[in-house]
Formats: sequence, structure tokens, C-alpha cells
Amino acid sequence: MSTEPPSESLGCIARELGKQIEERFGVLPNFFRLAPETPEITEKLWGFARAAYLDNPLPSLF
Repeated sequence: MSTEPPSESLGCIARELGKQIEERFGVLPNFFRLAPETPEITEKLWGFARAAYLDNPLPSLF
């Protein structure tokens, strides 16, 4: 018995992530297209980008 989600589910997850990223940037950068078969990686990269760059309360000078 496999614990991996079906490929349809992976595609749905990847599309949802792509939609979120595109809404924020206006485009879907190639960086977030590196691992389409493993949306978990893209999800982690997106979380890091949001926390470290986009939603960071520190001024850009730092």
C-alpha cells in the first residue's frame, strides 16, 4: 500500500501552488517550475520565498 497521493492529486496541488505564486508575482517564475512531479518541494520553496523575502518585516536595506 502506497502513501503517495495519486498523480491527479499531485497535479491539483501543483496547479494550486502555481496559482498562488502567479497571483503574488503576476507570473510564474521558472524557479518554481523546477520540480513539477514533486509539489512538496515547490511548496517548501514558496514558503521560504514568502517568509524570507516577500512577507519579511525587515526593511530591504538589511
